[in-house]
Amino acid sequence: MATEFRVGCTACAILQGRLKAPGGTIYRDEHWVVDHILSPAAIRGLLIMKLARHREHLTELTEPELIAMGWLMPRVLRAMTVALHPARIYVCSFGETVPHVFWYLIPRYPNMPPVAPDIVRDMFIGRRWACSESEAAAAAVAVRDQLKA
Repeated sequence: MATEFRVGCTACAILQGRLKAPGGTIYRDEHWVVDHILSPAAIRGLLIMKLARHREHLTELTEPELIAMGWLMPRVLRAMTVALHPARIYVCSFGETVPHVFWYLIPRYPNMPPVAPDIVRDMFIGRRWACSESEAAAAAVAVRDQLKA
Protein backbone atom coordinates (compact mmCIF):
# COMPACT_ATOMS: atom_id res chain seq x y z
CA MET A 1 0.00 0.00 0.00
CA ALA A 2 1.35 3.42 -0.90
CA THR A 3 2.09 5.76 1.97
CA GLU A 4 -0.25 8.72 1.96
CA PHE A 5 0.27 11.81 4.12
CA ARG A 6 -1.47 15.15 4.53
CA VAL A 7 0.32 18.45 5.03
CA GLY A 8 -0.72 20.07 8.30
CA CYS A 9 -1.69 16.78 9.99
CA THR A 10 0.22 16.25 13.26
CA ALA A 11 -0.13 12.46 12.98
CA CYS A 12 1.34 12.53 9.46
CA ALA A 13 4.21 14.74 10.67
CA ILE A 14 5.05 12.09 13.27
CA LEU A 15 4.74 9.30 10.71
CA GLN A 16 7.14 11.17 8.42
CA GLY A 17 9.61 11.74 11.26
CA ARG A 18 9.19 15.53 11.29
CA LEU A 19 7.96 15.33 14.91
CA LYS A 20 9.32 12.86 17.46
CA ALA A 21 7.22 11.13 20.10
CA PRO A 22 8.83 10.66 23.52
CA GLY A 23 10.65 7.34 23.63
CA GLY A 24 10.34 6.84 19.88
CA THR A 25 8.05 4.49 18.03
CA ILE A 26 6.65 1.71 20.20
CA TYR A 27 5.29 -0.39 17.34
CA ARG A 28 5.05 -0.01 13.57
CA ASP A 29 3.79 -2.23 10.79
CA GLU A 30 2.40 -1.52 7.33
CA HIS A 31 -0.98 -0.50 8.77
CA TRP A 32 -0.57 0.94 12.29
CA VAL A 33 1.91 2.91 14.38
CA VAL A 34 1.88 3.20 18.17
CA ASP A 35 3.72 5.88 20.08
CA HIS A 36 3.36 8.06 23.17
CA ILE A 37 1.39 11.28 22.95
CA LEU A 38 3.60 14.27 22.27
CA SER A 39 5.05 16.33 25.09
CA PRO A 40 4.04 18.00 27.18
CA ALA A 41 2.27 14.72 27.73
CA ALA A 42 -1.20 14.78 29.18
CA ILE A 43 -0.45 11.66 31.23
CA ARG A 44 2.35 9.11 31.51
CA GLY A 45 1.64 6.19 29.21
CA LEU A 46 -1.07 7.81 27.08
CA LEU A 47 -0.47 6.11 23.76
CA ILE A 48 -1.73 6.87 20.28
CA MET A 49 -2.42 4.02 17.87
CA LYS A 50 -2.66 5.69 14.47
CA LEU A 51 -3.22 4.56 10.93
CA ALA A 52 0.06 4.49 8.98
CA ARG A 53 -1.52 6.46 6.13
CA HIS A 54 -3.72 9.52 6.22
CA ARG A 55 -7.41 8.76 6.46
CA GLU A 56 -9.92 10.84 8.38
CA HIS A 57 -12.79 8.39 8.93
CA LEU A 58 -13.02 4.82 10.17
CA THR A 59 -15.22 4.05 7.18
CA GLU A 60 -12.19 4.59 4.93
CA LEU A 61 -10.16 1.74 6.44
CA THR A 62 -9.44 -1.27 4.29
CA GLU A 63 -10.21 -4.79 5.44
CA PRO A 64 -6.49 -5.53 6.08
CA GLU A 65 -6.24 -2.35 8.21
CA LEU A 66 -9.27 -3.38 10.24
CA ILE A 67 -7.96 -6.91 10.73
CA ALA A 68 -4.55 -5.58 11.78
CA MET A 69 -6.24 -3.16 14.23
CA GLY A 70 -8.16 -6.05 15.81
CA TRP A 71 -4.97 -8.07 16.15
CA LEU A 72 -2.77 -5.24 17.44
CA MET A 73 -4.94 -3.38 19.93
CA PRO A 74 -5.32 -6.16 22.54
CA ARG A 75 -1.57 -6.83 22.38
CA VAL A 76 -0.74 -3.18 23.05
CA LEU A 77 -3.31 -3.05 25.86
CA ARG A 78 -1.80 -6.16 27.49
CA ALA A 79 1.69 -4.67 27.18
CA MET A 80 0.46 -1.43 28.77
CA THR A 81 -1.17 -3.38 31.59
CA VAL A 82 2.04 -5.23 32.44
CA ALA A 83 4.40 -2.28 31.93
CA LEU A 84 2.37 0.54 33.50
CA HIS A 85 0.04 -1.15 36.04
CA PRO A 86 -3.05 0.96 35.35
CA ALA A 87 -6.35 0.26 37.10
CA ARG A 88 -8.01 0.43 33.67
CA ILE A 89 -7.25 1.49 30.10
CA TYR A 90 -9.75 3.55 28.14
CA VAL A 91 -9.79 3.26 24.35
CA CYS A 92 -11.41 6.10 22.45
CA SER A 93 -11.26 8.11 19.28
CA PHE A 94 -12.27 11.73 19.43
CA GLY A 95 -11.01 15.17 18.61
CA GLU A 96 -11.08 17.35 15.55
CA THR A 97 -7.70 19.08 15.83
CA VAL A 98 -5.89 16.09 14.28
CA PRO A 99 -7.96 14.86 11.32
CA HIS A 100 -6.42 11.38 11.17
CA VAL A 101 -7.76 7.98 12.22
CA PHE A 102 -6.26 7.17 15.60
CA TRP A 103 -7.11 5.70 18.98
CA TYR A 104 -6.20 7.13 22.35
CA LEU A 105 -5.11 4.37 24.73
CA ILE A 106 -5.52 6.13 28.07
CA PRO A 107 -4.29 4.45 31.25
CA ARG A 108 -6.25 5.28 34.40
CA TYR A 109 -4.02 4.82 37.39
CA PRO A 110 -5.33 3.94 40.88
CA ASN A 111 -4.88 7.56 42.06
CA MET A 112 -7.20 8.86 39.33
CA PRO A 113 -11.00 9.09 39.57
CA PRO A 114 -12.90 6.23 37.92
CA VAL A 115 -14.96 8.61 35.78
CA ALA A 116 -13.75 8.86 32.20
CA PRO A 117 -15.22 12.30 31.33
CA ASP A 118 -13.53 13.81 34.40
CA ILE A 119 -10.23 12.22 33.46
CA VAL A 120 -10.36 13.49 29.89
CA ARG A 121 -11.20 17.04 30.99
CA ASP A 122 -8.56 17.10 33.72
CA MET A 123 -5.97 15.48 31.49
CA PHE A 124 -6.27 17.68 28.42
CA ILE A 125 -7.55 20.95 29.86
CA GLY A 126 -6.28 20.99 33.43
CA ARG A 127 -3.10 18.99 32.79
CA ARG A 128 -3.72 17.46 36.21
CA TRP A 129 -1.55 14.40 35.57
CA ALA A 130 0.94 15.90 33.12
CA CYS A 131 4.29 14.17 33.01
CA SER A 132 7.74 15.13 31.82
CA GLU A 133 9.17 14.07 28.50
CA SER A 134 11.54 11.68 30.28
CA GLU A 135 8.62 10.04 32.13
CA ALA A 136 6.71 9.71 28.85
CA ALA A 137 9.80 8.26 27.14
CA ALA A 138 10.30 5.74 29.96
CA ALA A 139 6.67 4.63 29.64
CA ALA A 140 7.09 4.21 25.87
CA VAL A 141 10.24 2.13 26.34
CA ALA A 142 8.54 -0.05 28.99
CA VAL A 143 5.56 -0.77 26.73
CA ARG A 144 7.80 -1.42 23.71
CA ASP A 145 9.93 -3.84 25.77
CA GLN A 146 6.80 -5.63 26.97
CA LEU A 147 5.49 -5.96 23.41
CA LYS A 148 8.75 -7.68 22.45
CA ALA A 149 8.62 -10.07 25.43
